[in-house]
Amino acid sequence: METDIRPTTLWRKERDEEAERVAAGRLPAQDAHMAALYPDAFLDLTDPVLDTFADAIRQRATTPDAYPLVMGDVERVVLALNAISNVSDGWIETGEREDLCGYIEQVIAQHGIDVDLLAASQGVGGHELTDQWREW
Repeated sequence: METDIRPTTLWRKERDEEAERVAAGRLPAQDAHMAALYPDAFLDLTDPVLDTFADAIRQRATTPDAYPLVMGDVERVVLALNAISNVSDGWIETGEREDLCGYIEQVIAQHGIDVDLLAASQGVGGHELTDQWREW
């Protein structure tokens, strides 16, 4: 069984754990912020975008001749996340950006594509795959 590595899964878990601490009286409600950071609307929009990206990457060859297709998948996921960010009120900030970029890299690497070689083929560093399209 494949492990769910989507950051949205982690964000939901953190949000739910915080809500449990509030309900149990271990955290004052005014100190709870996860529900505002990760509302259902944001998570529900983001999950299918991440799933579509992962499904596309699974279809790709792992050889350098597939790199243009992989980068097309990266562009599509970033543009879709830009659209989500544009309709939100700050849902994608520094922490979320790092998690989302990490997810993109991890999906590519888990599929057997060397992220550093992919990035080098684009003339960028390994952590810059999304930079040319990313607005968040």
